[in-house]
Parts: sequence; structure tokens; C-alpha cells
Amino acid sequence: MLKRITSMLLAAVLLLGLFSGQVLAAAQEDISLLAATQTEISLLSSNTPYFALWKKTNLSTSYANCVSNGVVTMNTASGATQPVASYTVTLPNPAETVMLTNTHDNYSYQDEAGFKKDCKFKYVVVGQQTTEDGAVKLDITGATPGNSLFFSNAAFYEEIVDSSGAVTSSTSQLPSSAAVYEDDAQIPVTLDKGNGKVFIFLLIGKPSAQKDGTTKYTYHANYLPYGFEFVYEAQPADPTPTLTKDLTYGGHLCAPGESLTLSVEATIEPGCNLGYQWYSGTNADDVSTKIEDATTASFTPPTSTPGITFYKVVVTGTAEGVNPVSVESTVARVVVRETSAQSFSLETFFDQPVEKLSGSDTVYYLKWSTYAQTNSASPLANGDLRMTGKLPDHVTIKNIWTGSAVDNFDMTSDRTTLTIDDDTGSFNLNITSSYGNNSAVMHCLEKCYYLELSNNEIYTLVVDNDARAYETERSPKSVQLYDENGHTVLEDFTVTDLQSIDTDTSVVRKSLTSQTPVVLRAQVQGGGDDLTLGDVPTNSPISWDEGQNSWLMVNGERFPKTGYFSANAEDTQLLTSPAFSLKPGLNVVEVYTEAFSFNFQAFKGYQSSGITEYNFTRSDGEPSTIPVTIAHPVVYLIDYEGQTAAELPSEASNADLLPPVALRMGDYGSKMENCPIVFDETTNQYTLRIPTRYKEETVNVAKYNHCILLSLRPAAAGAKTEILGLNGLVVGQVRSSVLLDIDALRSLGDNAGFAIRVIAPDGTTQKIHVVNIVYASSTTTPEVTVTGAGLDTPFIGDTYAYYLDYASASADVGTMTVKLPDGSRATVNGTDYTSGDAITLDPKKDFYRLTITAEDNYTVTSYYFVTRYKDTGVIPYQTVSDSSKALAKEMLSGWYDALEDSNMFGNYWRIFMAKATGNRDGSDYNFNNAYVKHPARHEMKQQTDWGACILEIIMLGRNPYDFPRYVNGTYVEHYNYVEGLLNCANGSWANPVWYHMAAKAAGATLGGQATAELLALQTKFDLDIRSWAIASLAECVDTKDMVRYVDGLHDSHNTSGPYISLWTNQSFHGATGGNTYTIGCVLSAIASSGADPDKQFAYDGHTPLQTIKDVLYVDGLFRPIGGSPALPKDMVIGLGDILHGSNVWARYALTEQKYNDLIDKAKMLNVDTSSMPETFTQTTTCGKAYYDLYDDVADALEAKGDYSMRPQVTFGMPYELFTDAVNAMPDPLTKDDLASLEALIAQYETLDASGRAAVASDVMTKYHSLVKQGLALKAEGTSADTARISKIYDEIIALPAASEITESNLEATLAKVADIEQEIGTLSEEEKALLTWMDSSLLQKLEDIKKAAPKPDITVTFTLLGDTHHTITDDSNIHSYRFNAGPVWVKETTVTVAEGSTVGDVFKQVLDKNGLKYTGLDNGYIDSITYTDNTTLTAKDDSRDKSGWLYLVQPKDGKATHPNVGLNAYELSDGDKIIWHWSDDYQIEQGSEHWSSSRVVEYIANLYDLAENEQDAERKAQLEKQADDAFAVLDSSPDLLKLKSQVTTLRANRKSVRDVTALIDAIADWNVPMKTANDPSTVTKWVQDKLNKELEGKLDGVTLDIYIGIYRIKPATDEADGRFTVEITVSKGSGSLGATSKLEKAGVIKAPSADAGVSSIIVCGAPASVSEDGTYTVTVPYGSTVTAESFTITLSSDAASITTGPAETAESGVWTFTVTAENGTTTADYTVKVLVAADPAEGNKAAVDAAKAMLEKASFIYASKDVNTEAAAKAAVERQIGALLRDTDISCEVTMTGFTAAVDGTLWSEPTNGSFSFTVKLTKGENDSYAEANVSLTGTITAASKPVTPPTPSKPTKPSTKPTDEPAKPDASKFVDVSKNNWYFDAVQYVLENGLMNGTSANEFSPNADTTRGMIVTILARLDGVDTSGSSPWYAAGRTWAMNADVSDGTNIEGKITREQLAAMLYRYAKLKGYDVSASADISAYTDASSVSGWATDAMRWAVGAGLINGRTATTLAPQGNATRAEVAAILMRFAQKIAK
Repeated sequence: MLKRITSMLLAAVLLLGLFSGQVLAAAQEDISLLAATQTEISLLSSNTPYFALWKKTNLSTSYANCVSNGVVTMNTASGATQPVASYTVTLPNPAETVMLTNTHDNYSYQDEAGFKKDCKFKYVVVGQQTTEDGAVKLDITGATPGNSLFFSNAAFYEEIVDSSGAVTSSTSQLPSSAAVYEDDAQIPVTLDKGNGKVFIFLLIGKPSAQKDGTTKYTYHANYLPYGFEFVYEAQPADPTPTLTKDLTYGGHLCAPGESLTLSVEATIEPGCNLGYQWYSGTNADDVSTKIEDATTASFTPPTSTPGITFYKVVVTGTAEGVNPVSVESTVARVVVRETSAQSFSLETFFDQPVEKLSGSDTVYYLKWSTYAQTNSASPLANGDLRMTGKLPDHVTIKNIWTGSAVDNFDMTSDRTTLTIDDDTGSFNLNITSSYGNNSAVMHCLEKCYYLELSNNEIYTLVVDNDARAYETERSPKSVQLYDENGHTVLEDFTVTDLQSIDTDTSVVRKSLTSQTPVVLRAQVQGGGDDLTLGDVPTNSPISWDEGQNSWLMVNGERFPKTGYFSANAEDTQLLTSPAFSLKPGLNVVEVYTEAFSFNFQAFKGYQSSGITEYNFTRSDGEPSTIPVTIAHPVVYLIDYEGQTAAELPSEASNADLLPPVALRMGDYGSKMENCPIVFDETTNQYTLRIPTRYKEETVNVAKYNHCILLSLRPAAAGAKTEILGLNGLVVGQVRSSVLLDIDALRSLGDNAGFAIRVIAPDGTTQKIHVVNIVYASSTTTPEVTVTGAGLDTPFIGDTYAYYLDYASASADVGTMTVKLPDGSRATVNGTDYTSGDAITLDPKKDFYRLTITAEDNYTVTSYYFVTRYKDTGVIPYQTVSDSSKALAKEMLSGWYDALEDSNMFGNYWRIFMAKATGNRDGSDYNFNNAYVKHPARHEMKQQTDWGACILEIIMLGRNPYDFPRYVNGTYVEHYNYVEGLLNCANGSWANPVWYHMAAKAAGATLGGQATAELLALQTKFDLDIRSWAIASLAECVDTKDMVRYVDGLHDSHNTSGPYISLWTNQSFHGATGGNTYTIGCVLSAIASSGADPDKQFAYDGHTPLQTIKDVLYVDGLFRPIGGSPALPKDMVIGLGDILHGSNVWARYALTEQKYNDLIDKAKMLNVDTSSMPETFTQTTTCGKAYYDLYDDVADALEAKGDYSMRPQVTFGMPYELFTDAVNAMPDPLTKDDLASLEALIAQYETLDASGRAAVASDVMTKYHSLVKQGLALKAEGTSADTARISKIYDEIIALPAASEITESNLEATLAKVADIEQEIGTLSEEEKALLTWMDSSLLQKLEDIKKAAPKPDITVTFTLLGDTHHTITDDSNIHSYRFNAGPVWVKETTVTVAEGSTVGDVFKQVLDKNGLKYTGLDNGYIDSITYTDNTTLTAKDDSRDKSGWLYLVQPKDGKATHPNVGLNAYELSDGDKIIWHWSDDYQIEQGSEHWSSSRVVEYIANLYDLAENEQDAERKAQLEKQADDAFAVLDSSPDLLKLKSQVTTLRANRKSVRDVTALIDAIADWNVPMKTANDPSTVTKWVQDKLNKELEGKLDGVTLDIYIGIYRIKPATDEADGRFTVEITVSKGSGSLGATSKLEKAGVIKAPSADAGVSSIIVCGAPASVSEDGTYTVTVPYGSTVTAESFTITLSSDAASITTGPAETAESGVWTFTVTAENGTTTADYTVKVLVAADPAEGNKAAVDAAKAMLEKASFIYASKDVNTEAAAKAAVERQIGALLRDTDISCEVTMTGFTAAVDGTLWSEPTNGSFSFTVKLTKGENDSYAEANVSLTGTITAASKPVTPPTPSKPTKPSTKPTDEPAKPDASKFVDVSKNNWYFDAVQYVLENGLMNGTSANEFSPNADTTRGMIVTILARLDGVDTSGSSPWYAAGRTWAMNADVSDGTNIEGKITREQLAAMLYRYAKLKGYDVSASADISAYTDASSVSGWATDAMRWAVGAGLINGRTATTLAPQGNATRAEVAAILMRFAQKIAK
């Protein structure tokens, strides 16, 4: 408001030139101020009456003081000065706003007639400016003051008031900055803390009556303004702080040790001071612990310890003389934890779970169906947002947006709440609407949301929603993508049906591959309304097909960046979006189209007058600034394979204009008409023709009634247009739509015009297009004179159809003369006509059409004169020739066949078709015994549904006022369908037409006739509906009017091309000819008038019916556009209507004749007619009475056996009746229900394929469940496997029907049929009978499917794998196809055979051709095959019962399986691969009838056992490979894949059993004391306890079973030991996966022992030693204190015990104790002498001195080839000293003090040795035991001797082309998991070639497998030249080398290696080799850099800096992640190429 007030300072200049010095002086004398109260200011002025009107001003707040400061000088615009009365008001509070309410006296004046008239008042508020001299200046340059002070001729402000007192318009000479207030308004004054100034004028409005009954008020100023200056009374300083930046609760996350700062910002009044105190706490509710020294605005909390701490700061303000005031900040929650590597994820949107789309890491998707729940309102239109997900650490959501114009998601707004859980990263984002969730905002279908994170990553959520406001023509008709490079529309990228209510998605996912970067554009075929001939509205939103605009969102970026591109209004337009390209991967492209173009307000004087953005009022009552965009988006999800275009075509400077479109808009209720605007190429200017009346009629001051609506579309997307012309010409522009008020051009006369400026997208390039206006007449009314015939009514201009009445058909010709309006032109029946010429009227002519085009070259009117014979009443137009009828009937032959073949009527269209055509013999179709989809079940959404259903009910002889209906699932016996129609809201499209047709038939009021008549003439309306509208008018309008409507169809008549003489729809279906549905609709329209299409629409020798037959008709069917021949409903109805010479729906109209005939018939049958209204009227009263009587008459006839009025149909299609029967069945079933179930099964079996398909899925689910329940009941007491039967039943049901077999599903279906038949073959006869009981057609369905398959020749392949005779000693000797296959006997051979051939046919053909012998072919099983070397393999060879010949068949694109049928029964398919093979054990052949999964598991586990137990290394390797290969086979199929875990389990179980058995075997002591156990049970328990103890933690799930038989134990006695033998069973797992081992152990039951011995004595951790005399001596650590608890004594017998001591004797340091043996009688005494060790510091000193002496003796000599730099010398010294001190715990530190490099000898110089010096610091111990020694040493670098002879360069040799014996170069492509397209291919190739790594198997490298530490040390050892072969275990050699070289410590050698461990090993190895390790990268940019271990930091920096290791992602290093084999290969290659080069 402040801006508004201060901007109004300019208004007062209107007054300044009016005041004289005399008046000024008087004002100075008399101005004073009286304070009546503390809120009221009384104003006194001079005795000038006008000035004295303003009496007082009231303030909204009290004031402390108010004084007049007399006169303030005010500069005028002319430089003169004027005084202003000014008052200073002192306020006690710093108010922001003061409201002023002014009081004045009323005033009236006497007009010229002597009448007094009351004036009106207004206040004008202005601000002020201060000049340099301090004077106030009010600049009102916009005013034009007159010569007189009071009521001057120049008005400052005028307004027009109607009789009700409402202001209809206003004009102002005040500048726009002035604020005008009504008389009683409160005037706001905006202050700055109580300070401010304002000037106010009082205006007096003088009234004057106007001729139109309104009153004009002219306002003038009432003298000078008053000035009010407000000042704030000084108050004591307020020390209250204001937090301008507060803490936030969340968002404070850091890693341990990471710095984090909390801070606030506060302000306070001047003169006050701020203080801060920080507090902490362990929960948010108690943050009270004061933090010392935390007294500033910022605070850095400690972060060394993980955890959660809460902080706040108290800000205190102080000032002198007042108490301190404190405010608290928000509590901040600080979370300290390790950084997580978590990435972004989106989880829910409005509580709906979302999913990430395949092929992208950044695009999420939600299919959210809300249409049924939200009554069409899309939740996406509300402007709200609610989503949850997870964010990476330290990342937040920076921005969120959509492509919608109304969404305004501001992350900084108080409408936005974003909470992030710092513990988990989970976020919750809520944004509430900025426009109050107003229902005026709508959105159709999908919407995409784009989220930008603070790390600049962008994510997209595609919400695929089905909500749409209504079925609307405002939606685009189609959207497509255009390839700029290929100049073509992309195939499959066109989206249609967007205007259909059935469309529930506009999301399309497609793939696009391009060799060149794509450049695309979007094209939109717009929707909207063709406003031509539409009614001019008063105030409503408009959707104009010429004014729709679109825009794009490409991966979140808007195209164009500003502005729009135009949708195409017609097919011929080629408007497109800006060019855009795609990125590789998944792209999201949204195409938005706005529904409404603008809002039109016909009344002037409103803020929304003219055309404006379609805005709305918010829910809070405030006007919205957001245009209502009912958006219709289409989203393309494009998987793009190709490159992004580097450059896009630019239209930045394109300022071209497309041809404009203009419409005339007159008074409300008139029609909008096309206004021609034509471009003249000679002048390069446009001409706009406007009706002459636009400059002649009186201007309407209230409404716009002389307007032109323009569509100005720039050629370039994003360009803008504007009109240049007189003020007032443009009354609104919304993008390309502009409204012109032509009245504004009247002053220009005939030279009127304007210009169109186009501003290119660059904002600078412009083009001006001149438009000249030409006024022309729109009159078309002629003068008509007729002789020789009579007109049925006198000619008048607004009646367009007349009868030419002749006496008879043989009457003489007549004449007609027409006088045309000036400037117009005319044709008669298409021939040019000259005004005044006589037209000969022939009585044989059907009609004459007079068409007049007005001078404006647009307005066209046609008048029809239709021939009629008065003697007979015949109208010759209504004649259909016999030839036309015959042709129509001929083309209905296919329909008649279909009608005779089926009595099923699944929809009302089929009923209409039957009624339209009748039977082949011409009789009416009889529906007796027909099945009809029950009308009661029809879904009623629109009037079309009600109307069609009513017509159906009537055609079937039923009562539409009383017919059953399902209402919300409840069956209602008596329902009034006509009432349903009448109560249904009117809709668009065909709704009014069907309403009209149904109302006619039902006798109801014809509410839709006017709309139908309008639609009948709509040239560009959908031709189907327009034709229905014409048909609906039959029986309602006269034939002469029908002639006019039907003849109008010539505007869609084809006059060329293949469809000549037919019709093309110009709207909904697009301008494409040959649409069989549209053509059928037109035929119905023609037939409704009784006309012959071949007569009325013949063209150039072509007739419609013949053209249909020649072009569209195919053997009884019709070929629709782009489809297969069919029977289009509209074509059948249209031909039937032609055959009958009338329209089918019109034939069922209830007429007065029908009404009276029914009454007569009722009376003949003695049926009561007393309730019938006497006279028929088109009302529901008569209609209901008629159909009630119809029911009564039909009942009477049926009582006599006559069903002619009401055919006996079955209401309900068989599938509907079946549905009812299923729903009526109980669930669950009992045996009592079996009979009902069998009847239900029989009912189902009678359904044909279409009937079964029509049954709802939930019904079929229940039915199948009932049948399976019945199966279980039926099979009770039998051995039938009902589960298998049910499975086969389900599988057959799931198969497609034979009619549904296509090329795409044929192969899979036949394969499934084969599987099912194989399964059926295993059923018993009893089970087969039960299967057919469930559905007798099941087996036939299988046969039908097989028969449906085409039978061409097929091509298959055949391979034969044999074997040799061999002895099978174990599983390693077994040969089979999948495991250890035998040799190839016949290589893969291609064979072509006939479809239907079997495996046996191919087998015979191939083996015969290759000369192999065989037996058993005729029996369907091959017994033997003899190879060419006479090897014969026969089933059960080699003494194995399970050996023999088998075959596999591998379908094309499938997997090989063993069929379960003989080779002569298996029919082949094209592309099958047959593999015939020998198997030593067909239990391990998957698919074999004897296949056993457990045997496969056992077989592979046995191979691993054989390998593990093998001692020979070569044989062991072979067995390991055989086992690995067999294990890898399990990956080949899902059934085998699940066995992998079983193999692993069995192996693990066996290993566990072996390990535990070995542990038990290793137990040596099986002696048990007699007192513990001496019988089977106690010994068994002892053994169990012993094993539990010995094996604790080592059993690994193994169970032990212990058994001691009574004959296996000999108890002990006191004198002698006993004996026992225990049998231990070790087992793990169960069944086939179980492993078991048994072993026996012999033990001794020991008699009581006399052992009192001691095994060991330990004192203070030091072991004691024993001397020969039995005394023990021990030296304890220095400083130890010895007590009895310091002793640890181990006895040699567990049964013995210490009975006394240990205790110290009188002799210091001597201790004794006594041991008593188990027998209780034997004892032994022991003495221990305890000594204390010397000071350890002395020992450490001796140790480092000894080490120093050792180093002084060592030699440090190195060869120059290994060491010749100071760094290398230091490394070599450190390695050597480290080796010398390896067995000590002495630390050393080497410091180089000098270095001279060696110089190797050459041919010309002698070698010179190098030298170096260094110091070594040796240390041991710490604190008190610390010792140190330093030593200075020297070393030598021996130079290489000079060479004997100079080297001779080798000559290049030509590569030999001869073969060599060298091994083939390794090829990485041999691995199935390594492709040349993989990023790691070159690396794998390198490590193979250099022997660094091998594959994990013969054909696998396992690039994604983890690498172990053992693998790396082995690889590095090989790289260093170490032979690692033959070591056991395999990593031993590498481990030894790594430990010796200090590359690794050798620990966790089988563990997985992390990336940082790999870097550390490489770093140490590089330093070992003296390589350059100086590279070092800053890795802090990686978000997980803090997770690099301290010991690995330098190595990781080096590896990254040297280019060895890259980030896992752009932001993560993953140091703790395991290194994969692919990564290791790549790192090794980089190491070798970059470091070791």
C-alpha cells in the first residue's frame, strides 16, 4: 500500500493553475486547527463556500498532539507557488498505517432549468516531492485545467451512472498515479514507523442527465489540498532484539571431527546493545546447559564424538534506563555421525509409492488413478505437493518446478515445509497452494515434477494420472514429434484420442535410435472451438482453435524459454515448437497445451473488460494473478540411443507473421462471423473487410459491439505480436489473441487502419505489418418474384426454405426474378446469376438453390425453393430409385449373413443395425429368442447413453418409462429412463442430438431441437454428429427445411480423388476421405429427408453408392481407413436407411398418428384407455400414457399368443446370465452344490469365445475357484492328484484362443501347448476324466490352437554327440550332454522339412545321409547308434542301468529341453535345434523322465569331493575344472539355477561333517575318571560333554549321535582301569542335502589317580622353571607385587587339588603349597622362589646399543641399476634395516645427510661409484622404559662397468607369414561376460596378455566379482618376476614375497580387498621399485573422502593423482568398497602404463 500511496503524488497539478493571489491570502488568514478530540481534526477555512465544505477528519488512532504549521509553499508546474494548509500530527506509537475518514457538508447546485441537483464527492490522494529549495512540488502534468476555479469546463474525472446507481463507465484526466476514493471510504496513509506525509483534494461531482437515461457526473477540485504530516513522538529505546536469521531445527549434520558452525543474526534499535549466550542439551525439551565462552552470534559445537546434541542461543538486548529483554532462538539439532554414501531416492508422492523407471537413475514414475475417486478433479491441479524420499548427506532440495503455468513452488516460501531426518536422510516435502486450491484451476491427465538438489542433480517424477475435467474438444486432437533432419513425423510418436473420455493416460514411452544427433520439434493439432457462427458471449472463458498455445518441457527445460508456440487449428498448418535435441538415455519431453485462450467480457468499464487472461477469485476472496490454465499435457518418455545435437536451428531473429485470422464480434446473442483479412503482395499490406454498420451504428457505451477478434500467430515460437494504432483500439491481448474495438477508429473515417508489430524471440528484431480497413455491406436479403408457381409463404429475408407449389407434375414452367443487394453476387444451383435476370422454373426439378454472397465477401446466405405438386402433395425430392435400393441391399449381404448367423446383440448399435436394415427378404427383423445385452446394465454418463438406451428399449417393444435398471448394483424393477434423460445435464458433441432423437421416440419435450438445427448447419463441426443432427430433425421440421440441411452437406463433398462423390469429415476425424463411419452417417442424414444420394450427390458421372461399392466394399464387408474389412455400424445403418427411404431412429418417433392408432387398437381388444389424454402433445404425460397403454395392449395380445408387439428376447447376453449364475453360487461349496456347479459348467461351455472374453475378470476368478473346489469334492476318495489337474486346468485356461493366435504369440503358445500335452500324458485315466469334467472343451482348445498354426516349410538343425566305451569308476567318468559331453559324431546340420515333421523324420534323414546305423526308430525310442568307427552305444551300456540315448530340442530364442515324448511324436517348429546325445546317467539330464534334481546336486558335489581328495596336482586341477564347469551349467535354466544353492548347501554340509570328523579324530585323550563315568549312560554323557566342550563353536550346525553298546564297555575298578568303545555319528542337513560320517573311538575308564604332580606355575604372568631338586624359580616383572593371587598353578591331573597355599614363608621371596591326588591319600609339597626383574629401561638401552653395533657392522652397497637417487637409496636402506631388525621390537628412523649419484661407464668413460650418508635413530619402549641410540652411517652405489662393444641397432625385419609354434595371443572376447563394448575390455586384454590375471573359468572372467588380498599379492609378485606357480596354498608364494617386501603384512589373505587397501599395496610396491610416487591429488571434493583410513590417505591421494583410481561416481570415491576384478585389471594396466613405464 505504501507504494500505492506514494505513487499518487502527481495528481494535484490539476488544480495549481486555478488559484489567484486574493484567494490565497484569504486562506492564509483564516486557516486554523481545532482539536475536538484526540482522534478528530476539525478543519476551518475561508468564507469561500466551496472550500468550507470539508469540515473535519477522523483518525483511526488517537494522537498526542496536532498543530497547524500554517502555509507550506508548493511549486506549480508553471513555476508559480501556491499555499497548502498543512497540519502536523504527533503519534504516540510508531504506527504503520493510519486510516482517515473525512466529513464534509453536502452541496447542490441549480441547473439551467432552475432545479437543484445534489452533487457527489470523491477524494484524490497524492504524495509529494521536495525540491532542492525545500518546497513541495506536486506535478500533475497529465491534467488539463480550465480557466475557472470552480466547475471548470475541463473535468478532472467523469463517470456514467445508470438508473440503479451503478457506475457503468468512468474516464479520468488524473494521472495514473493518483488514487481516487469514494465519499465514505477510509483513506489509508502508510507510515514509516509513525512518520509520513500525505496531500488530499476534495472533488465535487456535478450531475447532468443523458438521453439514454443515465447520469454523467463531472468532478472538479474543491480548492487546494490539505496536507497531513505524521510524526512519531520519541519514546525510550526498546531493547527487544529481533532475530533476522534464526537457527533451524534440522540440517546440522557432520562427520566426526568435521567443523560445523551455528549462527544467528539479530537487530535492535539504535542505542541498544546485543548479547549472546549459547546453551546445549541432550533433548530438544531441555536445552539448559550453559556453554562457557559461547557469547557471540556464532558458535562452533564440538564434533569429535558421534551423537546428537541440541543447541540454542539466548539473545539479550540492553539499553540504558530499561530492563534487558531476551529472546530465544529455535533449538538446533546437531547430528554427528559417519558420512553415508546414500544416494537420492524418491519414495512417495501424496502417499502413493513411486518407482524408478528402468533405463534411468533420475526418472521416477507413478501411475495414479484418481478419476473414479475424485469426480474428475485432478489432484495435480491443486498446486499442492507432498512427497517423501531420501537425500544424500549434506544435500537438500534447492528448487522444484513443473511445466504448468499455475504451479509456483517456492522453496523459500512459508507455504513450503521441508523436513530432513539427519539420521537417515529421509525427507518430507510439503507445499501448499499459492492460489487457495480453487476449483477453477484444472489439469488433465499427467504432470511431471522436476527437482533440483543443492548438488545440482536434477530428478524427474512422472505422475501418470487419469483425471480429466470432462470430455472436451478443448484438448488437443493430436500431438506428434517431427524430425527436423529427416523432415518427417516420427513413426509411433503421434498421440491421439486426447479428446475422449476414455483416455486415461497421455504418457507414451518409446525408443529412438539415430546415427546422427536428432533435432526434433513438437507439433500440436489443437482443440478448442471454431468460433465461427458461435454466439457472442457476455462474460466467459473462450477456447479458440485459432488461439490455443503450447509449450514444451524437455528434461525440465522450457521451450521456448519465454512465450509459446502456436497449436495448429487445421491439418494444413505446420506450426511447430522450437527445435530441441535429446540426451543419450531416458528423456522426458512434455508438450503442454492450454485449454482456454482468454476470457471475454463484453461490458465496458470493468477491470476484465475486453479480453484478458482467464483469471479467477481465490478461496480467500482475493483476485488471483495466476491465469487459469486448464492444461492438457502429453509426456513422451524417450529411450534415446544417439548423440545430443551440438547446435540447434535458431529462430531468434524471425519476425515473420503467419496469415492472421479475424472474426467479427457484434452484440451479445449475435453470431461471431469470419472477417476476411487478405494480404496484398503488391503493397505488402493487409486488407481487413469490416461491415459498414460498424461505422454507422451508434456506439454502445456499455458494451463492446463493434469488435474484431484477431489471431496473430508469429512464425517463430517465442516471438510476440502487438497492435500499433489509436488509443482505445486494443481492448485486450492474450498472447496471439487480440480484440480490437473498431469504434476507436471512427475518427479516421475511411482511412482507418492499424499495424501489427512482430517482435522476434531475440527481443530486438522487429517487423511492421500494415493493415488497411475497408468497410463493406453484409446484406444478403434480395427481392424475389415468382410466376407460374406459388410460394407456400411470402418471401422474407430470414426465412430460408420455401415450397414451389405447382398444380401438378405436368404443369408449365414458371419464372423467378431476383434483385440482389448492392455489391453482392449470387449463384443459382451453382451457376452465376445476374441480378434481375429471369430464372426458368421447371416442375421436374427437385429444388432451386439461390446463394448470395454479400459485399463483405464473407456473409453467405442460401435460399431453397423445393418443388411440390399440389394435386398429390408429392415432393419429387423424396424419391429413392430402385437401382439405389438394390445397390444398397447388395452391399448389405455380409451384414445379412452375420445377422442370420447370430442372435446375439451385445450392444444397442447392433439392434439399431438390425432395425435399420430389416431381414434380407425386406421384412422387419424379429428379435424373438434373441439374446440382448440388458439395457438395465448400461452405464449412463451422458445424454447419448440415456438416449440410445431409450431407443433400444422402444425398438424392443418395451416401456422406457417403466423398465428395470441396476442402480448402484441393486436391481430396480421399475425405473423411468425418460426421467433419467431429462435430468441428465446437457453435454457437448452428440448429446443434444441423441437427447432429441430419444425425446421424439419417448414423446417427451423436444428440448434439443434448436441445438440440432444449429448443428445441422455447422460446416466445420464433426460430420458424424452433424449428420445425426440432420437425421434427428426428420418428423420435426418440414421437408423443405430438410432439403436445406441435407444440401448443405455439399460443403464436405469430395469432387476428386478415389472417394469422389463421397464426403470428408472436416473436424473430429481429420480431413481424410474414405471414413466408412462418417459416410454411413451422411447416408442416414440423406435418407432422413427421403432423398436418393445417387441423385442429389452425383458428381461428374460418379455416384456415392457406386463409389462405395467400387472403393470401400470387399466381399460383403467394408474397408475402413487403415483397417481390415469389417461391418462399420454407421455404414450398415446408413445403407439400411437408404433401403427404406427413411432414418431408423426417425421411424420410431412417437407421432400423433401412432398415438391415435394405439388407442384404436386398445379399444378393439377391450383394453381400458380412459387414462389417455384426449389430444396428443409432445410431453412426458402423453408419452408415459402411450407406453403404459402399449404395455397393456401387448399383454392382451400375448394372452392370445400374439407376441408381435413385444418380441420374446432374453435380456442379458449369455455371458451376463453366466455372470449372474456365478454370483449366485455359494462360496465355499459343499457336495450338495455339485449339481448346481455342473449346470454352471455346462452354461459356461455354451459360451463362445467372445462371450467368454466378455465375462469380467473377477467373475472368472470366482468361477475357476468354484470349479477347482468342485474338483476337490469330486475327487474325494480317489487317488487323483487334484493339484496337478488344477495346474493343467489353469494353464489351458490361460492360453489364447485359436482365433487369437498371431505370429507374435504363436511360437510361445505352441510351446506351452506341447508342455501341457506332455503333462496331460502323465495323468491317469481317472485324472483325465476329472480334467474334462472341469471343462470338456479344454483338450479341444489345445487341438484348435495347433490347427491354427500355419504350416509352411521349416528349417531346423541337427547335432549328434556320441561317446566311447569306458569304465565308470566314479562320477568324474560320467559323460552327458550338459555335464562333460562326449565327442561330436555329426556336426550341426541344417535340414529343411515340412511343417508338422517330427524329430524322428529329421533323425532318420541326417543319420542315413551320414551312414550311421541305428535301431529302435519305429518304436519311438532309439536303442543303439553305431558310429563310423564301429563304436556302438546301446542303452544300459557299461553296466549302468541309467545310460542311453536322449534328445533335446532348443526352440528359436529359447532354451534346450528334453521332451517327454518319443522322437516320432514331437512335432518341430521353424528354427528348432535338435541335439541328439548319449548319456551315461540320464538322471542328471534335465527334462529326462528319470531326471532327478537331487542326483544332479549329488553329482556336482561328488566332483568337488573327488577334486579335494585328489593328491596329484594335474589331476586335481582337471577335476576342479570339471566340477566348476558342471556347477556353471546350473546357470543355464531357472530349474537348474535353484540347484546352485543346493550344491552349495550339500558341499557345505559335507565339509562341515568332514571338518568335525577331523576334529574328533584329532582328540587324543579319551580317558574318563571312574568316579565321573563307569557305565554306558554315564560314559555316553561324558563323551557328549567332552565333545561339546572340545567342539564348542566349531560344530557349524553339525549334530552328533553317540552310542555305546552294553557289550562295548568294561567298567573300571579301584585297582584297574576300564575300557569302552563309542560310535559317533556326525551329520548335517537332511534328505538329499544331508551329509553323514561315522567313526569309533576307544577310551579308558581311569581308576582313581595317585597323581599329585604340577604341570606349570606362573607368577605375575611369568612362567616358573623347576630345578633338579624340585624347587621352582621365577623372575617376575620389575615393580611387581607378589601375593597368593599372583600364582596360576596347573596340575597334571584334573582330579588333583591344591589343599594348602600358596603362602610366603619366613624367608622373603620363598613360597610353598601342597597338592593332594585324586585318591585322597597321595600328597606333594612344592617350593617356589620368586625373584624380581631388573629395571627394563636398562634392558631396552642394551637392546638399542646392540642394534647400533649391528648396524655399524653392516654394509650398505647397492647397484646403480636398482638405486641411483636419494629417495631410492633411503628406501633401500629402510628395507635393509627393517630386515635386520625384523625379529626385534626396535623402531628406526632414517634421515639422509648426503648423496652422490653413481655414473655408469660408457665406451668413452670410466664408471664412478656413488655414495650416500645417513643417520639412524633407534628407539625401544616408551615412557619410563624408553631407550634411544643414534648412529651415522655411509653407503655406496656401484656404477655399471662400460660395455665391451657399442650396441648395434637391430634392423627391422619383415614379419614372417609362416605359422609358428608360439601360443595364440590371449583374447578377452572369449569370455562370455566380457564384451568389446565394456569399459574394461582393454584392461582385461592387457592383464591376460601380460600374465597378471586369468579367467575364473574357461569362458568367464567374472569382472564384477570381488578381488581378494591373496589375488593382489600374487599378481604383484608376478609383476616383480616371482614364480608363483605350484605354491600351496595358491597364494603362499605371493604372500611370502609381499611380507618380505613390506608390500603387505600378510593378514586376512583370503579376505576381499578394498579400494584403499589396493591403493596402499600399489603405493608400497611403487616405492619398493623406486617409481615416482610424487603425484598427490586433493580428494576432499569427494563426499566420502573422510572415510579414507588415515594409514591409506597418502596412498589414495597418490593413486587418484596418478590416474590409477577414479571415483565410483562423480562425487564418491568408495574407499571402503570392494575392488572388483574389472577395476583391478584397469588399475593394473594404468599402473604398468603410467607408473612402471
